[in-house]
Amino acid sequence: MVALLDLNDVGLMQYSVNLLRKLPDVFHNGQWQIEADYWAAYYNYGWQGGDSAVFMDELKEMLQRSIALHNPVWKVRILREMFFISIGSDETNGMIYARQLEKALDLVTPKQYPDYAECKFNLGMMYLTFNDYLRSEKYFKDIIRQPLMKPIERVFLHSYNNLGLIYRDFYRDYNKSNIWFRHIFDIQKRYGIDENSEVWVAIANGNLGKNDVLTGNYVRGEQLLLKSYAVMSAIKDYEYVFSLGLYLGEDYCFQKRFDKARHFIQVADTCLKKSENSQLINKFSYYLTLSKYYAATHQAEMSMKYVNKALVADADFKRHYDRSRFLLLEQKQGQLEQEIEKEHA
Repeated sequence: MVALLDLNDVGLMQYSVNLLRKLPDVFHNGQWQIEADYWAAYYNYGWQGGDSAVFMDELKEMLQRSIALHNPVWKVRILREMFFISIGSDETNGMIYARQLEKALDLVTPKQYPDYAECKFNLGMMYLTFNDYLRSEKYFKDIIRQPLMKPIERVFLHSYNNLGLIYRDFYRDYNKSNIWFRHIFDIQKRYGIDENSEVWVAIANGNLGKNDVLTGNYVRGEQLLLKSYAVMSAIKDYEYVFSLGLYLGEDYCFQKRFDKARHFIQVADTCLKKSENSQLINKFSYYLTLSKYYAATHQAEMSMKYVNKALVADADFKRHYDRSRFLLLEQKQGQLEQEIEKEHA
């Protein structure tokens, strides 16, 4: 079907949908009818500029049918689509659909639903965004327990990398964090990385270098960070180079190489201005690194100024990406489900 959609041929699409409708419902679960309705609706929305509200209404109708016909795979597929559409524009509904998707996933297996790992990855990423480290950790560990699948190797690479971040930022366990990051090297050695191999190695080196700075291994940290910087700056990954610049700035402050420190803090500042996602970056680390630089160069007033800026930036950022907001919405969804159950009791 995807191949047909890529042709952007309305007539061919309608013909394909009609063929699906004619297939016998062998398993009595509406498989082909829902498939036809889904692709007709998705084609109109995704390729013909259809209205997202109309598409959501169509998905809701298909969801009810999949439930009535006891088709758990289509229930997952539809909820996943509703989650994707909502989370970017309507956080409240996005989180509600995420909860429903989690429950629906428990009723299917990876064999029944080939996108099982990718689906869990997206849920893990949502939880990580809202700093719900424990739930995001669960999903990333669920993924890496499965055999590595080359077509979606990026999901496995991201999962290992994210586990490294969780063990650094949440558990403060730098040894275990390093183990997760080094799994990227293991995948490269054992299977090869098909896409962006050099970049993934650079990301792992950068994260290991950051952990070295955090644990006082400044010389080794400098080497790994510079190795990563050479690759990531060449591809203009401004968000990652921003973080590398800050860690290099801090590293050089501890080494009392202040000209170098100032240079890389300026690199970070330039990347922040060039990034298309600057509004999604917590400026806390930027201001804190500036504060450390001014403290190390005996400029106490400037240091305090940036400490205050760091605290304000962190509070502003966490006000939006706050786990408690998700928990409140989850509580409301749970209450709604209980009310529905009472109505049908």
